[in-house]
Amino acid sequence: RRAACAADHVQAAALRARTEPYRACQVIQADCNATETIAAVRSVTEKSLGLVFADTLSLATVSLATLRTLVEDRRFDLIYTFHHQDANRNLRVALTTPSEGHRFEAGLGPDWQSAWRAHASGLGTTMSVGNALEGFFCAQLKSFGYQHVVPLPALMKNTKGAPLYRLLLASHNPLAVKLWNGISAIRSDGQRTMGFGEQR
Repeated sequence: RRAACAADHVQAAALRARTEPYRACQVIQADCNATETIAAVRSVTEKSLGLVFADTLSLATVSLATLRTLVEDRRFDLIYTFHHQDANRNLRVALTTPSEGHRFEAGLGPDWQSAWRAHASGLGTTMSVGNALEGFFCAQLKSFGYQHVVPLPALMKNTKGAPLYRLLLASHNPLAVKLWNGISAIRSDGQRTMGFGEQR
């Protein structure tokens, strides 16, 4: 069984068009963080061995609490789009504006500022703010019980070279990591990179 969710009617229509060949896919137009939406997705995927793909538009498109509820007591792997652009662009505002701070907290967890403090104190000066928060988020996924959390080596960038996002895999099975590393070693031009093993 498959379920897809989008809050925007245009995005929901696009999902229906893309998933039309898969007749068992249920497209839900609703806030993915709403309690009733999470319950609907869980009911469709009960007793399934599955994959959750959170293709987010910001750090808080899918909250950390939503992710935890979706995957708890389920045999689900997770692929997540971590938005470096949001982290790098809006961190300063999140530190000083309560509403933006709450948004970061929803996406990263209640102690997200600890990653920023470590970065600012000089412990993380060799990495970007986005990488510091990504590392904190990966630790949060491990707290769900995932034994393997593997960032894609390639950080997606725009045409000017500014960081956009990185895909993350969270899995209970080392075979998933092997497949992930094998696929991620193949570039869009078909050539293989020289990346090795699991990161973080």
